[in-house]
Amino acid sequence: MEFNTNQAIVAEYYVAALGRLPEQAGFDFWVGQLDAGMTPEALMGLFFDDSFPEVAARYPATQTNEETIESFYVNVFGRPSDPGGLAFWTAKLDGGDSKAAVMAEMLAVAKDPANAIDGEHLLAQRKLAEEALLGSGVVDPASNYYLTGTQDLFVDANAGGADNDTYIADAGANTNGVIVNALQTGDRIDGGAGIDTLEAT
Repeated sequence: MEFNTNQAIVAEYYVAALGRLPEQAGFDFWVGQLDAGMTPEALMGLFFDDSFPEVAARYPATQTNEETIESFYVNVFGRPSDPGGLAFWTAKLDGGDSKAAVMAEMLAVAKDPANAIDGEHLLAQRKLAEEALLGSGVVDPASNYYLTGTQDLFVDANAGGADNDTYIADAGANTNGVIVNALQTGDRIDGGAGIDTLEAT
């Protein structure tokens, strides 16, 4: 099974703004809000409303715009920022664009077919969410799955199967020069049958 339009929007916002897959109750609630007429733009704004404790913890008032964009890169693209991209997107926040507006632009980049590599992470997370929330989802055979800087869960029930899958954990320097490794404590990877590969680079 695949998400409909509103389900896909909610799942993407959870991944992009909060860095995690949605839980069932929250997913159902926000999909219901969209079904009832809330606009995607209004919903995106709520995912950055710091009256919600999770949002306040992820985006504290002391966080710099560069740190915010670095977080966006990991969540949306599944990798650390590059210098040019970091400068470009940070300038938008510095110039007064809201986090929600910048995130919407970054999601559009990730979903543009011309940017297939940067879109792989978001697509993989969407597939995981479909299986977890709708059940009996089908993952494309011989897929690539990208680990993030947060806890990842890839198990046979929602990834892998009998195909030869590749799990990719990239490492790179953040804006402070600290190496950020996508392979983290608590990650669980079970590709099921087939010959599966973990690439930690």
